[in-house]
Amino acid sequence: MDGVFFQTTESFERVHLMDNVMKRRVFLGSAVGALVAAPLAIKYLTGDKAGVTNRNFNRELQAYRNMVDVPIQTIDGPATFTLPLRPPVGQGWTYLFFAPSVMPNEISTAPPGEPDVFNVRKGWLGVGRTQSDQIVFVGGDEENKEYSPRWTTPKESSEIALMFQDGKLFPAKEKGTAAQSNRDTQFEHLLGLNVPAGDLSIGRQWRASTGRILPFRYATTYQIAGFAEVATCKTVNVRFDATVPNMAPGMTLERGQSLTNKHSGNVYFDLETGMLVRQEVAMTSTVTGIKGTDKDLVVEGKFIIQLFPA
Repeated sequence: MDGVFFQTTESFERVHLMDNVMKRRVFLGSAVGALVAAPLAIKYLTGDKAGVTNRNFNRELQAYRNMVDVPIQTIDGPATFTLPLRPPVGQGWTYLFFAPSVMPNEISTAPPGEPDVFNVRKGWLGVGRTQSDQIVFVGGDEENKEYSPRWTTPKESSEIALMFQDGKLFPAKEKGTAAQSNRDTQFEHLLGLNVPAGDLSIGRQWRASTGRILPFRYATTYQIAGFAEVATCKTVNVRFDATVPNMAPGMTLERGQSLTNKHSGNVYFDLETGMLVRQEVAMTSTVTGIKGTDKDLVVEGKFIIQLFPA
């Protein structure tokens, strides 16, 4: 959901993907803000061929779709329960982030129903205990790439280092060393869920200040939706949704433009350990107030995170 690459309007025009020059300028200029919410590779449209030529896009796309296409079946569960994070020391997982993204119709070159690009992040994660009896999560990416029909571009891999203390996760590093510049910033928020005090039950709803996608710090509504078996893991299904009314800080938007984001999804936590098993998010980002057109720029994205027991 991060690492979006932007090029200038002039670079975009060089590939002549649209006949109307003004239309290109209007939409790409506005995309700088909108694409913050989706891992769209603008390199795909600009002709910046920094990656390796990709001759297998459709095959790779289908392969990753198959990997995250795990069976999810509704099941019965307890009338009341709690969901604290209980890290299973000694257990390991592989993880997969799969993010297909669709450009707006004005600049999309993909067939209907297919993504223009997709991002993949794969790696491993394990839980251990230090000599001082501190529980830690360690791991990292083995692959981090963005795929387009034209080429595949490697991205910087991230390392995972978290400590578990007082029921929560915190960034960790070895004493006497500096924090890694490629430190992962997502698993701290994704692996567990801050739930209200007391017993939980189906239908319980609450609002929290921490969300489920970057940048995380925004009000989000949660509701216990039920129980599901994801692959072979018994989980609690939590629905969530949020509206981010202003994602413009740090973005280059023209005067009069606004960038909003709406997203919703389902997240599944292991009923026994409270650990993330799967998360699905659908989102829409919209830029309004674009000069030269009465149309809004709308970017759609879908993101799946799946953990597989090692």
